[in-house]
Amino acid sequence: MFSETQLDSALDIHHELLVPHTKKKILLINTGGVMGMERKEDGTSEMRPGFLKEQMESFPENSSADMPDFDIIEFDPLIESADVGPEEWQKIAELVDVNYLLYDGFVVVMGTDTLAYSACMLSFMLENLAKTVVFTASQLQISDVYTDARRNLLV
Repeated sequence: MFSETQLDSALDIHHELLVPHTKKKILLINTGGVMGMERKEDGTSEMRPGFLKEQMESFPENSSADMPDFDIIEFDPLIESADVGPEEWQKIAELVDVNYLLYDGFVVVMGTDTLAYSACMLSFMLENLAKTVVFTASQLQISDVYTDARRNLLV
């Protein structure tokens, strides 16, 4: 049979599906890339798990009723865009598939090097979806004063 933990988990998922929520809910899939890099004291940058989420949670726009709720799933480890290929495309497709009923849409954050190729391939892998999957990246880090990252995520 099922353990108590498995039953509780199944009930939580069903509750999530059955109880209508007024705000949209988005799943952000962070594969890596410049957008979520953290600048270190020595001036170099590194991809640090959790950094993009920390930055996004600090956005004042989150208090607006017009902003969707969001959850973030990060690749482990975060990867450089140049290293994205068929394995990573499959992983993104699987994350969308497994979470399809729980979210109203999906945002994939990655680096710019292979974003166009990845979006093209996923358009075939995720054919006939009734929900939006957006791919985005940035030239500058989300924590920079003048950055394209905030606009690319929020607009």
